[in-house]
Amino acid sequence: PSYEKMEGIVAGTPSLAQFDVDLDAGAAAADDPEGAVSFDLTLPDGRVLDRGYVLPVSDLSPPVARTARFSLNPGESFTFDDAPFAGVVAGTGTATLSVGALARLDAPGLLLALDAVPWGCTEQVASQTLPLLYLAEVARALSLRGSADLDRRIGDAVATLLANQDASGGFGLWGPGSGDLWLDAYVTDVLSRARATGRAVPEPAFRAALDNLRNAVAYYPDFEGGGEDLAYALLVLAREGQALVGDLRYFADQKAGDFGSPLAVAQLGAALALTGDQPRADRLFAQAEARLDAAPPEPLASVWRDDYGTRRRDEAAVLALAVESGSQAVDRARLAASLAAQADVPASTQEAAWTLLAAAALAGDLRAEGVTVDGAAPAGPVVERRDEGEPAVTVANGGGAPVD
Repeated sequence: PSYEKMEGIVAGTPSLAQFDVDLDAGAAAADDPEGAVSFDLTLPDGRVLDRGYVLPVSDLSPPVARTARFSLNPGESFTFDDAPFAGVVAGTGTATLSVGALARLDAPGLLLALDAVPWGCTEQVASQTLPLLYLAEVARALSLRGSADLDRRIGDAVATLLANQDASGGFGLWGPGSGDLWLDAYVTDVLSRARATGRAVPEPAFRAALDNLRNAVAYYPDFEGGGEDLAYALLVLAREGQALVGDLRYFADQKAGDFGSPLAVAQLGAALALTGDQPRADRLFAQAEARLDAAPPEPLASVWRDDYGTRRRDEAAVLALAVESGSQAVDRARLAASLAAQADVPASTQEAAWTLLAAAALAGDLRAEGVTVDGAAPAGPVVERRDEGEPAVTVANGGGAPVD
């Protein structure tokens, strides 16, 4: 406003007086703070009091995110220009384009959301790190924090995780600790995958983490309903060649129905696939998908869970592990479509990390699908980020099937 009614005690008057003050948002006097509003008050005796006040002004409009999903039919193209910025205040928006499985599962949006998680407990750091191992090019295209040197960022994350490892090899959420075998397996899984992708992980700490899992498996009690942490520990040990094949087959043949979640059954299947037992692996993946279909709706499916899980997380993880294991026993298209239908719902760190792992596993060579970007075949995943006014990008489908 340019005018306000104000009250105050005026010098020389015995009572509260009313006076008018003009607010001038123009240039402030030289001795006023930057951005100040200058107030001049003339008293009855002719004296003038002047003072500058800084009145912060900020836009209270919340950030707005809009998502548009569509398919390019054979022969069609799409020009990524300034159209997404319609209705957005100039200079405040950024638009992102992705193609294929990354687009179907909204990989850019999930990566950005994970990157913004502020607290930094062990589970969150592990969840932020896991997809970066496989989606480095996407992270760089999005200019994520530390993406200019992802090896350093991942190395810092590994150091943060190991700072929460205790002498037994287990991990605590906010400091060195133990007692949460599922968390131990999850962090060790991330460390194992980091090593497999060429990242440095200190050998003594990694061996201690594996020893912790191996000891927990050796002394795990019998169960009927549960065992989620056991299944995960077996998968990590199998990846490192330290699981006993006889144990895996026993659990597959005698205890598969006793595991408490679809993900646990799929993890046991993935462990068997790593040992070369694909028939048993496929049978377990099929059971895991059937368990997903039989799960109660949220939030009932997640009320009493202690494995950081939800139905959506399990759905993403079953899909990711099945694809990584080369199993065709699950309906990949159906699981991917179900995850895509939930893309606009805010995801937990677990849901985001495993959905991104599924997207990375499903992301094929777009050159084989006939996709071109500005007339050239892409060398890797297609993720374009642009600000208003930057050069447009044209994506075309020269293949024989629709592309998301």
